[in-house]
Amino acid sequence: MATQTIEYDMEYGIKSKKEDEKQIVKNINNFLKNEYNYRKMYKWKDTSISKFNYGDYYCQFIKEKPRWYFDLTMNEDLDGKWKFDNREAQWILYTRKNYVEEYTQKDHEDVDLFFKKLVEAIGFEAVLLHKYKLGEERIGNK
Repeated sequence: MATQTIEYDMEYGIKSKKEDEKQIVKNINNFLKNEYNYRKMYKWKDTSISKFNYGDYYCQFIKEKPRWYFDLTMNEDLDGKWKFDNREAQWILYTRKNYVEEYTQKDHEDVDLFFKKLVEAIGFEAVLLHKYKLGEERIGNK
C-alpha cells in the first residue's frame, strides 16, 4: 500500500495587481460563508516580528480540531522588499495546519481539500511558491 505524502504549510502567489485586494478578499469571504458558514477574514495591523514591513494583513483560523490557519499579505512590503521574486504575484496566500501531531489521516485529507477549494475560490490564478517541510521556519520570520 502506497503512503500518501502529507502536505504542510504552503505559500501561493496570486497573479493579480495590488488593486485587486478588495476582490480577492470578497471572493475568499464569500467562499468561507457560502461553502463552510465560517466568518469572514480578519484584517489585522501587522505587529509581527518579520523581515518584511506589512501595514496589515488578512487572516482566518479555526480553533476546533483539526486546527488550521491562513493569511493573505502583499508580496511587496511597504519598504519595496519582495518576499518572492515572482512579480506577477502581488498577493501571497499562506496556509498552515496547526497541531499536525494531533491530525488523523482524515483530518489531513479534509484540511487539504479545504485549502484546495480556498485557492480555487480566490478567482485569480494562483501558483505554488513554496512548500514547507514539517518544522521549517516561515520565510521572512526573524
